[in-house]
Amino acid sequence: MFARFAPLLAVLATTSSPARADPPPRGQTGLVLQLSGGLAIPTSPSRFTQGWQTGYGGNLFVGGFVVPHLVVGAGLGIASFDRVGTGTFGPEKTTERGGTATLVIPTFQVQLHASEGWFVPFVFAGAGVMRTYVADLERDGPGPRTIETDTKTAAAFELGVALRVPIGRVGDAMVSARFARGMDGTAYAPIGVGMHF
Repeated sequence: MFARFAPLLAVLATTSSPARADPPPRGQTGLVLQLSGGLAIPTSPSRFTQGWQTGYGGNLFVGGFVVPHLVVGAGLGIASFDRVGTGTFGPEKTTERGGTATLVIPTFQVQLHASEGWFVPFVFAGAGVMRTYVADLERDGPGPRTIETDTKTAAAFELGVALRVPIGRVGDAMVSARFARGMDGTAYAPIGVGMHF
């Protein structure tokens, strides 16, 4: 007699058991590694936007999913810019000006990812420091160049948006745009492509 009701008892036991949380979406657990590179556009102050050309930069991020959708970790951004303008006047007198500026920005970063799908947009924000290295080259006349260097450090923050596209087990292709600004007023906007692992 009990054998007749065994399937029904099994169903009741299953439905009456405590509900279990759904597993996290695929790709939203474990460690995260992101690499990207592209253009770096000076945005402020005016002496930076007018005196320096659009440069190149890259970004590295290492972190992990704390819970589905939420990632925390450490980021590192590096960008290099060339000074605008060199000029030559006559065979005996030369006025030349050039130089390079390098920005290094380590940050603590938080990312918020949408649910997994064909496209996964996410936003991020970070806080840290901006280290600026400037080397100016000058020559007012015939003779060797003079090189003047300057280094400064300021607190900084960055904000950004990105989109990743799963491309298989290798990882996700990624495009990103961000805005980074130091408390000294120096700011730039990196736009890049890369990979999310």
